[in-house]
Amino acid sequence: MQIKNSLSFRLTFIFCFAQLLVACDSAWLSGHDHSDKASMDISTKNATSPQNNTPWEMSQKTDKQNLLIKFRCQQSPHVGGFQQCFVLLEREGKKVDDAKVSIDGGMKAHGHGLPTSPKITATTIAGQYKIEGLKFSMPGDWVVGFRVLLEKTTDQTVFKFSI
Repeated sequence: MQIKNSLSFRLTFIFCFAQLLVACDSAWLSGHDHSDKASMDISTKNATSPQNNTPWEMSQKTDKQNLLIKFRCQQSPHVGGFQQCFVLLEREGKKVDDAKVSIDGGMKAHGHGLPTSPKITATTIAGQYKIEGLKFSMPGDWVVGFRVLLEKTTDQTVFKFSI
């Protein structure tokens, strides 16, 4: 009897552990769908399709209201390939080209960050910084934040959008 209890305990433990390992990859276990069917929703179809060549932009002031940050991409954010995006900085209507800009983001509902580690570098255009290595792994609600170090002052803003 002790052997049967021990074996049944082990099998139960293995089954439960296996469910935990695959929980985020299975709609049946996690309660949310990561399949391509989710991206076929009419409201997200254009955003998830890399063929959408319409430029996309969001603008907002930083937390301290010192800068206007424009988050601009050559097309709407989409699942899959690398995004072709830029950050434009303005202060009092003038381009800011001597700042250090960093990026972070993720999906709060899923508890994870960006699937890549994007970097931001200044371009030859005043106030414009190129984002390299930005990718989105699935449809849903995303946040992308920018931290700006300018003249020994740090400021930031967070953009919220859905793919």
